[in-house]
Amino acid sequence: AFTVNPQEGDGWLYIADIRNGLKDSVARGGSPRFSPGSDFVAYTIAPAASETRQAKRKKLKEDMMPKQDLEIRKLPGNEITTAKRIKSFSVAEEISSWMAYHMEKPILAKESADSAKTANGNSDVKKSKNNLKGSELVVYNPLSNTSFNFPDVTEYVVAKGGNSISFIQELPDTSLITGFRVSSFDCSKGIPVTLFEGRGSVIKITTDKPGFQTSFLYSADTSKTKVYTLFLSRSYAPSVSIVDTVNRSMPRGWSVSEN
Repeated sequence: AFTVNPQEGDGWLYIADIRNGLKDSVARGGSPRFSPGSDFVAYTIAPAASETRQAKRKKLKEDMMPKQDLEIRKLPGNEITTAKRIKSFSVAEEISSWMAYHMEKPILAKESADSAKTANGNSDVKKSKNNLKGSELVVYNPLSNTSFNFPDVTEYVVAKGGNSISFIQELPDTSLITGFRVSSFDCSKGIPVTLFEGRGSVIKITTDKPGFQTSFLYSADTSKTKVYTLFLSRSYAPSVSIVDTVNRSMPRGWSVSEN
């Protein structure tokens, strides 16, 4: 698969079958990713250039701007699944037929929360629903047409080895301290496993290549300057702290960097 993009205007994605020489084209397609077994190909569909120009002239807010879509095409054939308004997607490099895509927030999310606040006279509704930064993550197997949806996800990672898809979720709450859950989707069993829950801040989730080890940074601090601790989970077990400020290998006054 390859793309041809002009300096201005809309480009094309071309998908070729090297076995029989057949080639198909997709208007405004880009970023193609094949599954490890070439059973499907996933790619983005960019908004029309004219639509984006018009939105910029109107000076629309970022969440109201045209967003890219996702198409997932089963191979061989033309059976296509479409997801509207996505931030990103990821496909494993080995073994797995599972993939994940991260949705943009719904356009009406803010308006719905504000309306609920007005109707109920309850500012907690706005806090718990409107202030969350995360959005829906879809873990999807195109071959079996099986999907799992996880709300309020801030970060995710698909292991290159294809064994897991790990992600961080915000937990809606009326308190001033945001709650988080770290989970790992076991691709072999088709189930999510909770690795960690806590209040504060959770960032920088990553896995080893196979996907059996998941790490992330956690801080219980509520101030702008946070001191992070490195957590690690092995084989879907509950995560444990492995490096913090009292670790013997950490110089005095140092802490784990978020960078």
